[in-house]
Amino acid sequence: MNKIKQFFRKDNLAFGIVLALLMSILTYSVLSVAALIFPETFSSHYLRKQVLLLISVFVNLFSFRMYMVSLKFEKTGRGILAAVFVLMVMYFVFLNAE
Repeated sequence: MNKIKQFFRKDNLAFGIVLALLMSILTYSVLSVAALIFPETFSSHYLRKQVLLLISVFVNLFSFRMYMVSLKFEKTGRGILAAVFVLMVMYFVFLNAE
């Protein structure tokens, strides 16, 4: 348990970017599996594919706050923020064009 704690206590820009991307992918995967298991719940207009993508990006803001406010790891927080910014730009450029 201590090794896992030490692994996440890094102040590195690249670590923040990788962490944000992995969290987004993991969240979207979990939501997609839940949509397959519970199709009647996720068939609503409010839980479309685009909304699931936005939720998966939004989850990064919790880790951003933890790294910036609680741990004071500014470089990791900047990496998370950069990844969130890039993901949001990609969302509006590629998925909103449909």
